[in-house]
Amino acid sequence: NDKPIIIRTTYYLNAYDEYGSMIGLEDNQHISIYSQRLKNVVDDVLRATGKRKVKIIAHSMGGLVARDYIKNQGGINKVDTLITIGTPNHGVYADIATNCENIFFGREEKSPECEDMVAGSPFLLSLNSDDETPGDIKYLTVKGKALKGLVTLLAICNSSENYHDEVVCDSSVNLNGAINKEVIGKKVEGSGTFHGDLVYPSKVSEVYNEVVEFIF
Repeated sequence: NDKPIIIRTTYYLNAYDEYGSMIGLEDNQHISIYSQRLKNVVDDVLRATGKRKVKIIAHSMGGLVARDYIKNQGGINKVDTLITIGTPNHGVYADIATNCENIFFGREEKSPECEDMVAGSPFLLSLNSDDETPGDIKYLTVKGKALKGLVTLLAICNSSENYHDEVVCDSSVNLNGAINKEVIGKKVEGSGTFHGDLVYPSKVSEVYNEVVEFIF
């Protein structure tokens, strides 16, 4: 059967019900824990469908989860394609790094996943050592560049020379050996971010077009 099968999943186990409402979080773990969970999901999908490999589309930290799964959890022979969108492949900086827990989770205590994402962390140094795009896998990265609100550059990138998607510096996204694309947009007014909008075709259709063109 050559029909594509699409599965939407999360490494936050039991986080959402069928309507998308939050019902509980199994978060606050190291990214390696999430990649083990992804391994279980992929194994279940391959066993249930009879397929040999999966194509993974991941947003933000999900791209790091998928990359760790490929490199350290046996995914290198089970993934055909990896597409990461707005993933901090080389880490987060400045306010995002020092205040990640409060910004994204509304808490003060240190979070293992936030510590893993800080530029220069042991996790990222290991993940990016040797080959950043291992295996016979097709890799695509997509980064967002918000061209309004550049006064926040130092707060996000720790540099006045980098663009960003209001969360992740564009210089952090590219991977050696991948096809690296960028999407230019505008700073999102209010509490939202261009980083968050990247995964919604109705808001940033360019990302959807890049993904579809790469997969097919």
